[in-house]
Amino acid sequence: MFKFFHKQKKWFQKPRIILIAAILVAFTAVVYAAGIGGNGEADTTNEQTQAVAVRTAVVGELAAEQAIEVSGVVKPATQIDIVALANGAVRSIAAQVGDTVAAGQLLVELSDATALANLNNASVSFNNTQLSSETAKNVASESVRQAEIGVQNATEAVATAQINLASAQTTQQNTLALQAQDKSNLQTNAVIAVQDYLNATNNALSQVNYLIKAEGNSQLPGVAPTLGVLDPQSLPNARDQYQRTKDAYVTARAKSYTETTVAADLANVVTLLSQTLATVDAAIETLDNTVVSLTFTDASLIAQKSAFASLRSSVATSLSAAQKTRQGLLQIDLTHKQQADSLASAVATAQSQLSAAELSLSSAQVVLTQAQASYNQQVILSQSNIDASRGQLQLIQTQIADLTVGSPISGTVTHVYAELGDEAAIGTPLMQVSQSNLVTIEVDVTSEEVYAVALGQVVTINDSLEGFVATIDPVADPVTRKIGIEIAFDNSKNELIPETFVTVTIPTTATVASDTMLVPLTAVTITQLDRFVFVVDGDTARKVPVTIGVIVGDQIEITDGLVATDELIVSGNKLLEDGSAISVIQ
Repeated sequence: MFKFFHKQKKWFQKPRIILIAAILVAFTAVVYAAGIGGNGEADTTNEQTQAVAVRTAVVGELAAEQAIEVSGVVKPATQIDIVALANGAVRSIAAQVGDTVAAGQLLVELSDATALANLNNASVSFNNTQLSSETAKNVASESVRQAEIGVQNATEAVATAQINLASAQTTQQNTLALQAQDKSNLQTNAVIAVQDYLNATNNALSQVNYLIKAEGNSQLPGVAPTLGVLDPQSLPNARDQYQRTKDAYVTARAKSYTETTVAADLANVVTLLSQTLATVDAAIETLDNTVVSLTFTDASLIAQKSAFASLRSSVATSLSAAQKTRQGLLQIDLTHKQQADSLASAVATAQSQLSAAELSLSSAQVVLTQAQASYNQQVILSQSNIDASRGQLQLIQTQIADLTVGSPISGTVTHVYAELGDEAAIGTPLMQVSQSNLVTIEVDVTSEEVYAVALGQVVTINDSLEGFVATIDPVADPVTRKIGIEIAFDNSKNELIPETFVTVTIPTTATVASDTMLVPLTAVTITQLDRFVFVVDGDTARKVPVTIGVIVGDQIEITDGLVATDELIVSGNKLLEDGSAISVIQ
């Protein structure tokens, strides 16, 4: 990762490296000048005899200790503002900042005198409407009862006349029942016959297809070479006729035949049988134009002609039967109508004797109908009034219910915006509830440091808690030029308080390649021609050329030249040369 970063970030590293190198060169010159006497000659005696005091660190241990330390703000995962659902004054506040609340728990109560007065008026109006509606329904119900008594009396008056009518009606009903049974039997038999007619068509089509092979792969053995040779058009004609009949048969077979539709459906069946007969005739014509051969003997031809003659007779018989069945269905209604007309005349004669009594009954029934209509209208009107009154009451009850504000979620109260006596309008924030069982910590790192941070990386919070890197912003802040990072933390034990500052330590070794390491920037000497460090070699300092990578904070990446076991001189190195005597300060 660092090698990739090094390649991509050279445009801003070179100026920094040159600046650092210039500073180091100047510093070296000052130190060198300090070591020269007043006569311009260096005091080599002290250099040879006095060891330079230095501080050291093992390179591998240095790399393990590198980290980015930043401050961040704790933010709850979920925050919801509780708002007023109705207009009113704050009457009570049931929770304060820091309180834990459950979903649905009462938080704030509002008071609205106008709404309470409206509720009382609506309740009284609803009760009055129910009472008046019930009274009106009772009056209308009594009118219906009186009309029903009048109808009952009129009915009893015509009872004697009805006895005389009963005989004629019974005869009529019995005859009509027999007619219905006869027609049903005929229709049932017709439905059964339709299936027979369809089977006859299917059998005929199968026999014809076996001869002419209009579809499929089966054909009468040996007949193909000479079939219809005397008239080449006879075979195509037979196949065309077969296909038309087959299509009509498929349609007819797919239809559902019932007793009520069979009379009309038989017309199509008769047409289908006529087509079937034409198909058989076309097959016979093809046979008539067929000659015998080695594979299809004279005996075979005679047998086929005989079979098709028999088939034609069978189809013609089915066609004749279908026509007769259809004709019977068409004529039975006419016959039955003549009988029914005679019976109706007899009933009409008996009915005329009841005219006087029935006139009285009709009048009573009119009165009853009017009373029932009036009652029904009163019921509808009463129910409409009750529904309107109930709707108004429920609307006001809803408004009253909206004066009580609860928490939609479980969590902790983080803000209380309202005070007792405040006037709140609909939508006014009253309180804020946050869920802090999961929190995020927002931190910013530099553009150099971000390359040492990875998603999912474990970090330390306040030196004792552990979180992980949840998100890394893809772009820097346009003002600060820093990259935003969110650290996720399981706060189910309430170890962090939202909106407080915490310290986050982000280890950087997780992003350093196995063949590179980070060392303090001050331990590396950078000139225009050279980059080197000093390591401990016994009691002396040994100069080691190194290859550097990216700079991360006050650290610099060493990509080549050091191993993890080297004891690096991290302080005092600016006074050293290769082979200088050293004294390690613990």
